[in-house]
Amino acid sequence: MQAFNLEALSTALKAGDNRVMKDIFLAYQQYCIKKLVIEKNCKQEDAEDIYVEAVLNLREKIITDQLSYLSNVKYYLGQTCANMFYVRIKQKQRWDRQAPDLERFFYESGYVIEETDYDYEQAISMTRTIWSKMKEKCKDIIHYFYIDKLRMEEIAELMGFSSADVAKTTKARCFKRMLQMAQDLQQTN
Repeated sequence: MQAFNLEALSTALKAGDNRVMKDIFLAYQQYCIKKLVIEKNCKQEDAEDIYVEAVLNLREKIITDQLSYLSNVKYYLGQTCANMFYVRIKQKQRWDRQAPDLERFFYESGYVIEETDYDYEQAISMTRTIWSKMKEKCKDIIHYFYIDKLRMEEIAELMGFSSADVAKTTKARCFKRMLQMAQDLQQTN
């Protein structure tokens, strides 16, 4: 594997050269994803999401000088991925306890259903279907924002995003995906 110098990485990234991150991304992608899938029993799709987040997290820490020492990028990314996976597991355990809050949100929000077309039971059924198809990252961010009423800064810190803007963009994409799934379900019924 290729050796990466923290000072050289920092200089390149601050100068706008993101090619070094591409090299890092490609160098350790298979290792980290396989580690999550095989050792942690993580779904392939979730492992890929976690790896992307870990690389973005590394990039942000390098640019903002939050890392003073980095001897092994492979180990750093592997551990970051494992930690992010454990955070997702803890968050997933919360979903089981908080499902009624989520169902109430979707039904009362008016974003997902029109009351003239569906009754409450149909709305709950549709909500459960949509929720089961969403990625864990989307479930987390939607829950933090709409149910826990956390600010984007808090969500970014909890989920390991580099900034509140990244969290906001991710939330918007997840919400848009939910709405699209709801529309698709309404059309098929």
